[in-house]
Amino acid sequence: MSSFLSFHGLSLATNGQPFFENAIAQILPGARIGLIGPNGAGKSTLLKTLAGSFEPSSGSIKKASNLITRYVPQLPEASRALSGAEHFQKALSTALASNPDLLLLDEPTNHLDACRKKALINFLTRFPGAILFASHDESLLSALADTIWSIDHNSFQVYNCSYTAFCNTRAIQEKAQLEKIATIKRQLIALQEKLQTEAKRAAQSRHANTHENDRMLRRAMQEKGSRTVGRNQKKLNEAKTTLEEARADTLIIEKITPRFFFEGKKSGTTLNITCGSVAYHGQAPLIDNINLTLAPGDRIALLGNNATGKSTLLKAMLGDMTIKRKGHWHIPDSIGYLDQHYQNLHPSKTVLDSLTHAAPHLKGNALREHLARFLFRKPGEVNKPLLHLSGGEKARLSLALLSAKAPSCSTK
Repeated sequence: MSSFLSFHGLSLATNGQPFFENAIAQILPGARIGLIGPNGAGKSTLLKTLAGSFEPSSGSIKKASNLITRYVPQLPEASRALSGAEHFQKALSTALASNPDLLLLDEPTNHLDACRKKALINFLTRFPGAILFASHDESLLSALADTIWSIDHNSFQVYNCSYTAFCNTRAIQEKAQLEKIATIKRQLIALQEKLQTEAKRAAQSRHANTHENDRMLRRAMQEKGSRTVGRNQKKLNEAKTTLEEARADTLIIEKITPRFFFEGKKSGTTLNITCGSVAYHGQAPLIDNINLTLAPGDRIALLGNNATGKSTLLKAMLGDMTIKRKGHWHIPDSIGYLDQHYQNLHPSKTVLDSLTHAAPHLKGNALREHLARFLFRKPGEVNKPLLHLSGGEKARLSLALLSAKAPSCSTK
């Protein structure tokens, strides 16, 4: 079966940072390919490259004649009129209007409720063309993918299997790698103990035979001890190098370890809405009869189908002037808000600049330590312009900025 699209020797990089080099893969008719990898690994860049909107560093891409390809990006531009799900639906409908042979989808379930996600999976299962989709959604990957493309550790790998089989393979590889690391650590400890013993023995030899005045014997013993120490030190250095290489090759998912700088426990009511309603000016209320009280320490999930007013309610709490609200609203002066479209981020800034501006009380190493908790650790990650951040990286940075300074608990 001839391929719709193939690439050979493909290398991708942006802003001087390489994603992967010399990748080889193909997309066959009817394929269902799940593209996975950490935030910022290059998934969106690969989709843009195959869509023709990004130039690779090197390599060749071959497409079948008359191939119709359509790309639906990860974050359709937000507007007041449409929810994130409605934006995606509109973008997908536009893409499907030309009857594409190949669909390129970037995080297609990001803004979908359970009902719409199920409907999307059913539709994509029946779609006659090929699909390449980037996703972190395990339910989507499990239901749809028959091939996995993985970008991780600056490496591109193809797995001709389901997502479940891929996860099993990855778990076996990870277990073997962790066992290898544990073995090397034990060897390191043994070598360090041996080196200490030999060093102690060499030191003792310098004081041996002092009463015999046998200089030649003392010198021979010292030289032998030094050679033994030198050999063991070399083995120790080699073992350390091997350990670092094994750690670097270990495909373990890093976890965020955030810290929130709250000023201390507060008593009383944080937020109260009585007989409230929210609506856009000139329109009927989206939500009516709102009676809500929040106390310090409360954790409340706001659930509802797409376009039922969840984001509108949050924006009303923030005092958005485009939203008309009625009733009694008792809300804090300052509210920390994580926007689904990350509009609090300025593209002209870098990751470090953004945190420096948002948290002037953090200085020097404290800034980098805070960013490290949200997996911004390497110089290239810390100094990366926001313009080049992936959707996941934007989410991590937004959370980092939010957690750097506690919202005020005073009310108005």
